[in-house]
Amino acid sequence: MFNRSRRMRRRQPLVSPARDWKIMVRVAVMLGITAAISAAALFFAIDSEFLLKSDGSAIIEVERVDRDGIQAVISQFNAREREFKSLLLAPPVITNPSL
Repeated sequence: MFNRSRRMRRRQPLVSPARDWKIMVRVAVMLGITAAISAAALFFAIDSEFLLKSDGSAIIEVERVDRDGIQAVISQFNAREREFKSLLLAPPVITNPSL
């Protein structure tokens, strides 16, 4: 009888789920705090314009729009659109494989 009562008792798990949850929550909070501090540091670095300063030696080239090139591309797309519409409206050619 005593052996039965001992067997009926629940054993404590080796790893407690409550302990695992505490660890996961603590890690998540620490990651959140680290991300917030990193974001704040980056924000203040950009706000102080330390990262954006240049010595003025960089030469910026402005590309001009080639209107003729753009018109050529647009005409190619229009031709392709007309071809697709004609293919869509044409009846399909089906061959009989049994012949």
